[in-house]
Amino acid sequence: MKKRYIIAFFITILLLILTHHIWLGYKSSIHFDALLFIIILILGYLFSLKITSYIADFKSIENKSRIEIVFLSVFFVLLFLPISRIDQSKISISENRTLAKYPNLLTKNGKLNIKFGKDFENWFNDRFFLRNELINLNTIYKIFSYKHFETNKTFYYKEYNVVFSKTHIPEKNTVPKKELPKIAASLDKFNLFCQKHNIKLYVLIVPYNQYIYQNYAKDYANPKGLIQLNNNIKELQKLSNTDIIYVYDDLKKASQSQKESVAFKVDHHWTEYGAFIGYKRLMKEINKDYPNIVPVKEESYKTFRSNKVRCDFDRKFTNGNTLEMAPGLNIYANKILNTKYLYYENKNHKLLQTEIIDTDNTRNKTFYYPKGANYRVLETGTSMNENLLQFTPYTFKNLKYISLNNIKNRKDSEIFKIMKYHKKDILDYKPDIIILCITPLNLKRLPQIFEEK
Repeated sequence: MKKRYIIAFFITILLLILTHHIWLGYKSSIHFDALLFIIILILGYLFSLKITSYIADFKSIENKSRIEIVFLSVFFVLLFLPISRIDQSKISISENRTLAKYPNLLTKNGKLNIKFGKDFENWFNDRFFLRNELINLNTIYKIFSYKHFETNKTFYYKEYNVVFSKTHIPEKNTVPKKELPKIAASLDKFNLFCQKHNIKLYVLIVPYNQYIYQNYAKDYANPKGLIQLNNNIKELQKLSNTDIIYVYDDLKKASQSQKESVAFKVDHHWTEYGAFIGYKRLMKEINKDYPNIVPVKEESYKTFRSNKVRCDFDRKFTNGNTLEMAPGLNIYANKILNTKYLYYENKNHKLLQTEIIDTDNTRNKTFYYPKGANYRVLETGTSMNENLLQFTPYTFKNLKYISLNNIKNRKDSEIFKIMKYHKKDILDYKPDIIILCITPLNLKRLPQIFEEK
């Protein structure tokens, strides 16, 4: 009996050596934790004691003992496998998020961290060995077994190969009715600033892909949310003295013809075809004030098709932002990217002079087109501008685009503080027209325009 305890003790020592070896390999990201050490010590001893107990009874219940020993051994091997290689990455590229940090047992004040267990669980769940492989296997199972399924950030509809972002669900983008006067007042204040400097302001609101393809999204998004959101914008148009152009009806009508896709199936942006429809609606409003400006015609462009997505500042083709947010799903991009989108290239694109500034603090594009109308235009807002820029630079002689989002050294909560960051740009450029192109998600941020802090 005493021999069994001694053997169990030595097995425990071996387990501690193994734990120490793992610890040395990851000590840069894991802090020594006395309580955790004691837990490992106790569990290791109990495990060793159980093993020696089975071995001691091996002769009396030989067949049963062998099965149980094999089972127990396999169980503990599988138990230790997840900790054999801990992922030390700070971010997950496939999930587009920051991974959980290893928690401290004690707080800065020296008190016991009562959330340690939950925090440790989150840290381990983000980093255990073969985690990504298990996610991929789970995705494969869902792709072949489910009609539709969700990840933490996306919703995939298998029948139509559509991937929607949960961030852009209509009910999440609605604005409380009591907030609408505040938004309208902020826009009108910006409009008065523009009028003071002889600038005409147009606000273009572009819906997300799932608003247009609501029938694909009905299994997870409440249709009433879209109705409420559209009513929000109609109410805002009544409350504000600013020209607000919402192109939902234009895009929805074009989508019903099923001639071309007006929005991507795997990205929340509009396609270049959708942007051209929006451009024509925008120019219709601009022509009311500037009848001598001639919009570009579709005949001015060569067109081509691709199943890839182009909608970002760098104008590169990708699998789409929304698809790339889905861990595991992006691996099957070739199957999911089954739609050919229409793209445009102006026949006189060699005449267009372009200067691009893309730094940690600024993302600008300046265009000069000698055949354009003799006006200076400042285009700004979110990434919905990117596909619109296939058309507006060929309309005006001088156009400057200032991107408000995806600036590295600027917090997301600050991007609509236009007067704080871009008042000087506006006054120096002296535009005749400002086009503010945004999405419904940005409505609640518009009161920030004149915030200086």
